[in-house]
Amino acid sequence: MKVTFLTCCGVDVHKSFLVATIIKTTGGMEPSYQKKRFSTFNNSILEFRQWLLDNDCHDVCMESTGKYWIPVFNLLEDEINVTIANMASLYFLSHYVSLHKTLLIEQFSLHFAYGA
Repeated sequence: MKVTFLTCCGVDVHKSFLVATIIKTTGGMEPSYQKKRFSTFNNSILEFRQWLLDNDCHDVCMESTGKYWIPVFNLLEDEINVTIANMASLYFLSHYVSLHKTLLIEQFSLHFAYGA
C-alpha cells in the first residue's frame, strides 16, 4: 500500500469534547497511534492544534456531522490542512465491520493516510 501522508490525524468531534488519533508511518511496517481527548473550549482546541504541530501533523480528517466541527475547523485552518468527511458516506463500513464511530474515524484516517 502506498503511503500518501506520513503523519495524519482523524478527529471525532462531539458537543463537549473531541477525540483525535494521530497516525505516524515510520520506516517500519506498522503505523504508530497516539490517541488523545480534548475539550471543545477554545483554549483546549488551541492545545489540540499545538499537539498536532508538536507531532509534525499537518493533515487532519474530521467528520462533518452536526455543527460541532465548525469551531474546531476555524481554529485549525490557518496552520493545518483539514479535510471534512461526511459520516453518512462512511457508515457503509459498519455493514461489513462492527465499529464504534470513533474507531470508524480512525479507520478512515488510516485510509486517508494510505490513499486507499
